[in-house]
Amino acid sequence: MRSLSLFRWFLHLSILGITIATPSHDYREQFTQVWTAPMPAPEQTRKAHTEPGVFAPPPDDFIHQEWQIANNYMYGSPDISFIPDPYDHHNGSSVMRVLYGAGSYSPKGSTGDHRSGGAEFYSTPFGNQSYARALLEYDMAMDAGFDWISGGKLPGIYGGKPSEGCSGGRQADGQNCFSIRLMWRENGFGEAYLYIPTNEVLCRDTPEVMCNKHYGVSLFRGRIQFPKEQWTRVQIAVQLNDPPSQSNGVLQVWQDNQLVMDIDGLQFRTTNAVAISSLMFSTFFGGSTPEYATPHDTYTYFKNIQFSVADPVELSAPVASMALLSFSVPRLLLYSCIVVSVLWT
Repeated sequence: MRSLSLFRWFLHLSILGITIATPSHDYREQFTQVWTAPMPAPEQTRKAHTEPGVFAPPPDDFIHQEWQIANNYMYGSPDISFIPDPYDHHNGSSVMRVLYGAGSYSPKGSTGDHRSGGAEFYSTPFGNQSYARALLEYDMAMDAGFDWISGGKLPGIYGGKPSEGCSGGRQADGQNCFSIRLMWRENGFGEAYLYIPTNEVLCRDTPEVMCNKHYGVSLFRGRIQFPKEQWTRVQIAVQLNDPPSQSNGVLQVWQDNQLVMDIDGLQFRTTNAVAISSLMFSTFFGGSTPEYATPHDTYTYFKNIQFSVADPVELSAPVASMALLSFSVPRLLLYSCIVVSVLWT
């Protein structure tokens, strides 16, 4: 496995067989289908914020109709709104604003009066088709008073049946799903945050990778720096491992057109029953424990959201999970022994 970046680290980790160098390929290129997230007409949002009695369309209705929400699942709809651009007054388009209520953390945790915070849903603009390559890009900004605390999630790319797992501690086993999101951490540092199958090469031998057996995998913490009160553009490019038995998947992350993360040798899946399916719009403080909670109401803003895909995948039928088999067989043997014992006596 090798890790690459534009920091041009002239370091050769010969013991681990990892070479850090400049990238040989830009995985943002040659996508066959591109979807741009619709926003409400700017005159609607502008009038709704300046003229009494004028109302913009309900954000959840608009997103359900225009963003092709999977499984009708949407968390945090009261915390989403569309407003005029707060940082670029020459921008004639609306932007999405997400509220994180004081005391909120994780999708549903709260330290106080059950305040919600953030939003989560899965957008499938290309229907039920799955793909081997995807690129998600968006502009984002944080409030002036945004308090980083210990961290929080930002949108990414999802593989498998939407909302079936691979977040919130529900692990990826290679046969169910995978997810690739970004996170902010303390002091505005950023990282890639993945739910994928793990192994010793990834977790023990790869620099700047931190695995957690209960939650996701942190990659390249600090390679991103999120500013406040200004737009920054992030791009997440993924190429799946193919064939699924091989560890040859690729992840690249760009910030403001600078490559900040580049790693290959990843295994996102172990079966062709799983491939890229959706845009995972997931953002909240946390972490699943109260120390992640935001101390006050705060906001992030999103615009120019694009989701691009290429190389359609014909999914194979799901196979039985080995975890299920290993659980079922001992139960069957135990049951057989009990029956034999009863008959013998």
